[in-house]
This record gives sequence, C-alpha cells and structure tokens, in this order.
Amino acid sequence: MVTLATRGVVAILFTDAVRSTERLNALGDDRVEELRRLEFGLLRDAIAAAGGSEVKSEGDGVMAVFQSPLQAVACAVAIQVSTQDRNASVPEPERLGLRVGLHAGEPVPDEEDFFGASVVVAQRLCKAAGAGQILTSELVRGLIGSRGGYRFRTLGGVV
Repeated sequence: MVTLATRGVVAILFTDAVRSTERLNALGDDRVEELRRLEFGLLRDAIAAAGGSEVKSEGDGVMAVFQSPLQAVACAVAIQVSTQDRNASVPEPERLGLRVGLHAGEPVPDEEDFFGASVVVAQRLCKAAGAGQILTSELVRGLIGSRGGYRFRTLGGVV
C-alpha cells in the first residue's frame, strides 16, 4: 500500500516473470497458479525486508517504491538471489525467471498508484531485462555511488 511517506522522490522497482506463457502451456493453470503465489511470496518478502511498499501487482510482476535507491537495489538483489536458490532444486519447467527494472524520480501520485515519466522508465527497463537480470538507470547508479558494495556494468542505451 502506498503511504504519504512514499510520496515525493522515490526509487521505483518493477518485476516481471519471463516465459510465463511457456510455463502455462507446459504445467497448466493449477500448477502455474501455485508458482505465481510462490513468486509473489518471494517478491513481497524481499520488498518488506528492504523497507519498500508494494504499489500494485501486474499479472506476474509487481511495482514497488522505496525511499532510497539503495533499498531498491537491495530488494532487487534479494529477489534474484532467492529465485536462484529456489531454482537450484526444481526441474526446468518450474523454475522462475524474474526480470527487474529500477529507476528513481518523483512520480505523479494518483490515489494508490503512481504515474509519469519515472514510472515509464522503470517499467521499460524491466521489459528490457532478461531472466535473472536487474537493469537500473544511470540515475540510480549515480545516486548509490559506492554504497552497499554493489557493482554496476554499463550496457549503453536500453530504453
């Protein structure tokens, strides 16, 4: 839930499941729904642990906001680590492939949602990411600097 504390300049995180249609065709509705619940549990645990707020779920992903880019990157890394840990013990069709996009800015609040250019950039970064990948904007990279011990690699223009 979005609160007044998460308004103003925030870090915006989007996630999306990769190959969800293929998984649905291979496993069927009931099993895919069980996996979706597991995925959302992993996402919500990581968001809460990093101090973020879930804005909304979108199909097989979520939008969340954080008061700092450092929190958002910590969440993104936790999402990918927990997904990799889980995937190590399950067969291929049941493996989760999540992509993550991060940007920062001052989105336009409307009731319990956010809109505007900063949201669009975060969403586009997510769509451009591959399974297991986290794409951040240069703005997020610059705001974090050397904090948190994270290493970034420049990919060039993505969106």
